[in-house]
Formats: sequence, C-alpha cells, structure tokens
Amino acid sequence: MKRMAWVLMLFLGLILVLGVAGCAKEEWTTYEVTKTDGFAITWGAVGDTLAIKPPTRVINFPSTFVMKVSKQTFTDEKGGVYGRVVIPKKSFKGDEYVYTTTGWLHAYVSLLEDAEGKIYISGGDVDVKSVVFEPMDPPVQDPLKDRPLRQVVQYTFGDGVVDPEGSLMILLKMHTESYIAGEKGGPDGPLFEVMDLEAWWTTGSSTNTIDPSAKGPLGNCTVPRLGWDRTALVDNVWTKTPVIEPRPMDANMNGVWMTTLAALNQWFALGPGDLDTQLEAYVVLSGQPK
Repeated sequence: MKRMAWVLMLFLGLILVLGVAGCAKEEWTTYEVTKTDGFAITWGAVGDTLAIKPPTRVINFPSTFVMKVSKQTFTDEKGGVYGRVVIPKKSFKGDEYVYTTTGWLHAYVSLLEDAEGKIYISGGDVDVKSVVFEPMDPPVQDPLKDRPLRQVVQYTFGDGVVDPEGSLMILLKMHTESYIAGEKGGPDGPLFEVMDLEAWWTTGSSTNTIDPSAKGPLGNCTVPRLGWDRTALVDNVWTKTPVIEPRPMDANMNGVWMTTLAALNQWFALGPGDLDTQLEAYVVLSGQPK
C-alpha cells in the first residue's frame, strides 16, 4: 500500500514538473522603433482610367512603434532558426499629411490586430511573392461601418536562397483612412479613401502581381517596376530619392523593410468599388531596447 502511494506521488510530481515546463512564460526583449525615412510608389485605376501616383518619401507608417522579440528560438520546417516578433496593435498608430496630384491628404494608419513575424538567426528565406485575384465579395457601400472587402491573395515564401542573419518577415494587417485636407496641418475634410491592407513586410525581396483574370487595366501588372521614375514628390516639391533597399535587422533593430501589395475594388470618394491600387513601399527603421 505504501509502495503504491509512493508511485502515485512520483507520478503526480512528474505531471506537475512537465506542466510547469510546458507553460514556461515566453521572455521578450522590447524595442522602441522609429521610422527615419521611407519611399512609396503606387499606381491605380479608377474604373478604366489608369494613373500613376507620384512617388513619395512620406509614407503612411507610424513615426514610432514598439517591437517585441522573443528570447526563445524556434526552428521552421526548413531548418531555419528564428525568434518570434510581435508588434502590439496599440503601439502602431500614425498619421501623415501627404501631398498628391489631387492636393493634400491627411492619412491615418493603424493595425487591425497584433502583427506577428519572425527574425532569423540562421537559415532564413524571407522573400515574398504574392498574386492577387478579383475579389469574390461585392464592393463595400459604407467603408466606416461595413465589413471590409476580402482580398483573394496567393502567397509564395522563399526563393530557395538562404538570407543573412537578421532577416525578418512580418505580417501587418493595416487599416488606412485618408481625408481631403486644404493644407498641410489643416483640418480633415471629406473622406477620400478607406482601405484594409494585408502587407507582408520583409528585409528580403517582395513582388506582387495582379492576376490577368482580374477586371480593369491593372490585370497582369507586377511591382516592383524597374522603369518607374524614382523622383519623389515631397510637400509639393520634386526631390531625387536616394536608393532605399531592404536590409537585415541588426542587434538594435536597425534595418530596412519593403512590401508590395494590391487592393482591388476599394471604396473611393467617387463611389464604392471604383479603386484598384498596387503599391511598392520601403521603410527605414532605427531601434533601441526599451
């Protein structure tokens, strides 16, 4: 009887130890990250009319945000070793005044949920390719009340070449709203456009293609487009843009991210479902531990 009680106690003790080990709290290093520069180039179609928006170095991305990097490491299915990365939703909010050919816009950006990604110690392959198809849902009628239009996207991750230490990829599900402003710093006027964007940001390469079956003039278009003029419009002044290329993160979370994406049948000031847009963007980041 005593032997049975001893075995039972040992068994319960083992369960307790395993339970504690399995529920070990993940430890994080927290960084405050600042956007120091950026570049974005977009083209879009309103109905059947195709237009290229002027490139800009003022991109709709928060000036500062918090990024948490796990101290634990994990191994992906290809043997790459990485730490988890999280950007808390509440830390990622920003607004910019952007001058376009239509005048000043006041653009807001936020996250729909915490952003999650990976930063690689070794064996990472963070290149991203995406193909966007014609949405199956009808256009949104009231962008501030209705459920966002779901985009149909097919992703391919990696190009078979191992990227350097510090390579990162992270998914940001972003909500953007732009209002017409009479001047820089002026009050918000009428709503201009609303978009929910699913953006895989990476320190590797990123390519986006709109499938040929999509309606409108952007079908079969791909970004980046090497032929685009990189002279950027900043505060209504044309400025030559320095070359900004993706760069892996260092120990303080300094690096350069890029993304490419498309959003079809978006709400626009002229009417529901009128806007198709395709984007190539870069953001230069400088971080420090908190």
